Formats: sequence, structure tokens, C-alpha cells
Amino acid sequence: MGRSSAGGRARSRSRAARSARRPDPPRSGTRQRSPRCVILVVDDEPAIRELLRRILENDYDVLDEPDGPAALKLLRSRQVDLILLDLLLPGMSGVDVLSRLRVTHPKTPVILVTGAATVPTAVTAMKLGALDCLVKPFANKELLARVRDALARQPGSRSIQKPVTQLLIVGTDLGVVGTLQITISTRFSVDSAWTLPEALERLKSPSYVAIVLDDSVAPVDSLVFLRAVRARLPSCSVIVLAARPERWTTTEFAPLAISAVVPKPYHLNDLMDHLATAFTMDRQHHTATRFNSVIGRAIDYFRDHFAGTSTLTAVASSIGVSRGHLANLCRTDLGMTPRQFVARVRIEITKHLLRDTDMKIEAIADLIGFHDASHLSRVFKRYVRSRPGRYRH
Repeated sequence: MGRSSAGGRARSRSRAARSARRPDPPRSGTRQRSPRCVILVVDDEPAIRELLRRILENDYDVLDEPDGPAALKLLRSRQVDLILLDLLLPGMSGVDVLSRLRVTHPKTPVILVTGAATVPTAVTAMKLGALDCLVKPFANKELLARVRDALARQPGSRSIQKPVTQLLIVGTDLGVVGTLQITISTRFSVDSAWTLPEALERLKSPSYVAIVLDDSVAPVDSLVFLRAVRARLPSCSVIVLAARPERWTTTEFAPLAISAVVPKPYHLNDLMDHLATAFTMDRQHHTATRFNSVIGRAIDYFRDHFAGTSTLTAVASSIGVSRGHLANLCRTDLGMTPRQFVARVRIEITKHLLRDTDMKIEAIADLIGFHDASHLSRVFKRYVRSRPGRYRH
């Protein structure tokens, strides 16, 4: 009986799959959407596949496979426009998969995505026809830019629209803006503005669904900014992070239609709930927007201690979990190691201080937790591909 039931379910799934592959005939009088580009992600780490899917799925149709043989099998029945291929795959390496693809799919662009790229490997991949090599960890914007460029190079490529930046974070608090910029970018496309002129400049491109305004911005500047928001983006949701929530309910702020005021010190997932509402997501996506509760507590702790020399062990101890458990959750939920997260937050803050202040590099290093200017310079070049001094100029 069990075998018969299983066979029946398999036949039902097969019929459902065949039905799903047959597109419905267009209804008369309805406009057909232009087809979206299809991207295949090949990576053996589920967390990385999920992260790439979240970054790309707003603008592209995303398929994923955990290894080379599965990817090659899928490509026998599906046409894709671009392949993101991990270099270190179990069994068949990324270079081996690439050599097969050059025979079976010579015109399909391939971008290698790897955390362990070496010069000889990159040279070998380029000789085999890889279009680009993206080294982990990478910023969401960098990935999207590489993907757009790769697709745009293809003859007869489909129309590709620039992804809409969904969220703008505005504030002067280094810990708040730095941690939110890196954390939320694993869920949405995010911009940040650390000064009022920068924030007003961002509004010239009216693409934001929501804005998070930290009360580190002076009340007078907040009024100027919010009036500009309502003039240029009347339907945009505004969420304020406030140490004194009552200040934002006064008569001067009432006409500006603030969507929510989140008391400080805020919890990350409370803010994510408000963002999910702003983006009018369904229940499934609402759940996916939240972070693991342990990761949320760890990020809340780091936000308030980013300039210290807290080790992973100290952070884990402060929130009551083991070091290994926190590290595993960080890789799963954020797609990066704790060390990479800390470095990216500090680099984001460094970029702001280099752009918007005259602080010396030694003072910046001391302020945000680097050992010295030399340490800051090494880490900065690793992530930004430029020395701090050159970036400032």
C-alpha cells in the first residue's frame, strides 16, 4: 500500500510539474509582461544560495543547484541567461563545471563567485571563458552591478531595468547607521545618508519605498528632510528611531505623516516588522524578513559596542549562546562570518568619516575599533580595493 501511494503521489507531482511548465494562454486584452532574465546559482552552501536568491529575485528569476552535475542536468532542460558558479564545489570543481559549460553552453555568461580565489585559478577560469570573478564577501550593489553588466554585454539581451533601491537609512549615529546598512542589505537594496545634504541629494532619485530616520539627526534638520520627503515621495513610509518618542508626536511633526516611531534602544526585529509592513509583504515574506532571534540580539549588542575590541566569544557570552553557535547562525542568516560582518560595518563607518569629516586616519582607526592606522588601511583595501587616503581624495 505504501509503495502504491508513493507511486500515485509521484505521478501527481509529475502531472503538476508538466502543467506548471505549460504557460497559460494569454487572456484577450491583457498586457503581457516582458520575460525576466533567468539566473542559475550553483553553490554547495544553502545559506549562500538563499542569500543570492534574496538579492536577485526582485529583478530576475533565480534557479539554484548545490553542485556541478545537478546544474549540468538542469541546463539540459532549462535555458538560463547567466550562471553564478562557486569555485569550490564538492566532487566536480567549479573549473571542471566551467570547462563542460564551454562545450555545452558556450554563449552563456558565467561569473565565478568564490571565497578562495587565487591568481592562477582566476587566470584558468578566464581562459575557459568566465566573464568575471566575484570574491566573497561582496556588497549587494557590487553583485547586482556585475550581473547587470554581464547581461548587458550579451547580444540580443532582454531589457534590463536597474533595480529599485527600496530603503534609505538617514542618521549620524555611527553604530546605528553602520549596522543597519550592512544588516538590512542582506534583505533589501539599501542606501544610507549620514548628513542632511547627502539625505536631500538622495531624494532626487524618487525610488524609495521606506525611509528609516534616526533621531541622531537634529530636530530642525529632521523637519527639513521630512518636508522634502513628503514633497517628493508622498507615499513613502517613514519610520523614526527615537529615544524620546513623544517628541515626534508634536504639532510640528503631525502633518508629515510619520508611519511609525520605534523607541530606542530598539530591537532589530521590531524594526524589521515595521519594514515588512511598509513593503506590504505577505505573511511568507514577512517571516523571511526577520532575523534569527540570536542574530538580532548579537547585532543589537554590536550596534552599541562596535568601537570596542569585543571578541566573538565576548559577544556570544553577552547574549547567552556559545561562540560556535553564534558563528554558524551568522553564516546562515547573514551569509558571512562574524568577523566579516564586523569588518564591513567598520568599513562602512570609515567610508563616511573619510568622505564627510577631516578626521585623520589614525583618529578614525582609534574611534571605531581598529588596532591602528595600518590595520585600518589593510582591511579597508581588502574590502574597498583602495587605500583610505586615495578613497578620501
